[in-house]
Amino acid sequence: MERIDQPLSKVQRDELEGIGALSTQLLRGLIFVVFIFVLGLLFRSLQHTVLITPPLWLFPTAMAAIWLYFRSGRWTGGREFRRRVREDLEAGVASITIIEPVSILEVEELEDEGPSFLIEASSGDTVLLTGQELERYKRKNFPWSKIGVIEAPRSKRFFGLKRMGDPIRVDGTMPPLCYDKAKELGCFEQNVIILDERKRRILDETDK
Repeated sequence: MERIDQPLSKVQRDELEGIGALSTQLLRGLIFVVFIFVLGLLFRSLQHTVLITPPLWLFPTAMAAIWLYFRSGRWTGGREFRRRVREDLEAGVASITIIEPVSILEVEELEDEGPSFLIEASSGDTVLLTGQELERYKRKNFPWSKIGVIEAPRSKRFFGLKRMGDPIRVDGTMPPLCYDKAKELGCFEQNVIILDERKRRILDETDK
């Protein structure tokens, strides 16, 4: 697949800067503290209803705080993701990966996670496009005979799709991915997934 670079637009730069901004991190921290505080009050109230004197409510509250802390790192990408975002800002470019489909299957939607498309590209690569963002492109007659995928090169922050060809029809549909397989493929963390051999096997198992 061909890739070309172009300067970050103001909107794209603002989006990347917002990810690592101090205000964003403070807001996340505030939400974390408020959530744990409310959860602690709930556990404390439950303990009082059974008339237990030792402050046992502190234990589940602490466990919940530890779990949420590490889990939120997966949701937001953590420090490593923010480091790659800073590298993208320093480089100052967005990449457009050009995909020319040979065949396209539309994957039925998993709950409300948005549409997905499995694309066999002329380059020999297999690409899975997924996410709620694709809904607006469907309204613009997606898929197309030539698709530009716009991302930040290091962090892989998805900026959108660029129409570079005429509308084409999908070649068929396939059942929705089950939750575990979608998670294993990375559908909840990425909008654009290039399938290697391992991920192809996961998809093949899903088909069966």
